[in-house]
Amino acid sequence: WLYFWPNGKIKKRGEYILNEKNKEWKYFYEDGSIQQNGNYVKNKPHGTWEWWYESGKKRRMEDYENGKEKGFVFEYDTTGKVIVKGEYFYGLREGVWKYEINDYKEKGSYIGGMKTGKWKKTYITTKKDKFKGEYLNDIPIGKHVYYYSNGQIKTEGKYKKSIGRIRKIKRRNIKLKFNG
Repeated sequence: WLYFWPNGKIKKRGEYILNEKNKEWKYFYEDGSIQQNGNYVKNKPHGTWEWWYESGKKRRMEDYENGKEKGFVFEYDTTGKVIVKGEYFYGLREGVWKYEINDYKEKGSYIGGMKTGKWKKTYITTKKDKFKGEYLNDIPIGKHVYYYSNGQIKTEGKYKKSIGRIRKIKRRNIKLKFNG
């Protein structure tokens, strides 16, 4: 199948088998340069997928298994510098993730796709803290502090655990089912 932009250039191309996307699919920007490339199996992304900026520089690379993200993911800025690094496990963020967003870096851990443990943001230029806090199953707990770029405290507060919150946490836990 071929799909076209109004200017006549190919927008995307790939194969359908029994009305489902299968095999390699390529997506293109309006100028004809490649935007993304990967494989489908029964309409679900499978294997390595890559994305590019219009300039042709690599933007992102990640793997899929049966439609869910799997393994390490890397995202790059337009200069080729890594701005996101993390790992997926059965489609959920897992372990330590690092981000570089505009003027700061962020680092923290996920368990079952939820922020858990200590998280920290640091200004890139001053190397001073921008944020410090802790999470349990994506819920902020304990002391959270936000800072100005000069290191002075902007705001701070403390989250308390309550019976209602603990119940919510238990309901939000994700159970992974393993085959084999």
